[in-house]
Amino acid sequence: MATIFYARDGSGATRSNQGFYSPVSLIIELIGEYDMKYFSGPPAPFQTTERLSEFSAYRHVVVGIDADEISDKFPKSGYYYVHDLTPKECHDLFKPEASRE
Repeated sequence: MATIFYARDGSGATRSNQGFYSPVSLIIELIGEYDMKYFSGPPAPFQTTERLSEFSAYRHVVVGIDADEISDKFPKSGYYYVHDLTPKECHDLFKPEASRE
């Protein structure tokens, strides 16, 4: 199972949530059409000019793929930043899985 994380702008220990697990096939079915940018390690901090705190809203969706989960859509293990998908939109698509976070 792959992990879907929500991340805030900036850096620090509270930058992302613990995420939730989802089968790769379901991820491809629900968000496979979105553009994604690959990172071999966790993405660098998302930059913003706003003042940040641990209570700032999550703004980014990242999919974590392990080596045993690679596929045509996710050809390498690592992290995939999902462009143009908000955590709210992602949560609504993955309601049963996302509510376990």
